[in-house]
Amino acid sequence: MSDLPENLYTAAGVSELDRIAIQEKNIPGLELMQRAGQAAFDLLRLKWPQARKLAVVCGSGNNAGDGYIVARLAFEADLNVNIIQIGDASKLKGDALTAQQQCQAVKIPSQSYDPSIIENADIVVDALLGSGLDRQLSGKWTALIEDINKLAAAILSLDIPSGLYADTGIARDVAIKADTT
Repeated sequence: MSDLPENLYTAAGVSELDRIAIQEKNIPGLELMQRAGQAAFDLLRLKWPQARKLAVVCGSGNNAGDGYIVARLAFEADLNVNIIQIGDASKLKGDALTAQQQCQAVKIPSQSYDPSIIENADIVVDALLGSGLDRQLSGKWTALIEDINKLAAAILSLDIPSGLYADTGIARDVAIKADTT
């Protein structure tokens, strides 16, 4: 991981890099998602090698797909994994839907939000919103983020802590307080 560039990119810049990789370099989107999920899982194991219980909180976009990949890899490594689907799962499409289906195929538990699930986790994986946040959060989203921030568990955010605007790093109301991103 040390050979990654230290540049900062706008949300549009990240989307453009994805487009170039997929369309011009012919790298399938699912492969990019798999690479991102593997890198996140490797970091999780490096930082918290003793962790046994994961709660992976997923929204309904591509960031959720990354979360599903991390969940599957953790499950395959014999960790206790629970997926909390907070976003509308029927909105999942493309590679994120494929990643979700891979988790369903190996029977990883997935359920609606219940505070007791995250309270018992060693690590919470934030795969809620990613870098595409373009609205103010409210309702169940705000409540979940506030609940996660109260936990003693470590928090790993995928792409960017949910609730932050990628281009400014500012949260309007509430954002995940990640230990690692």
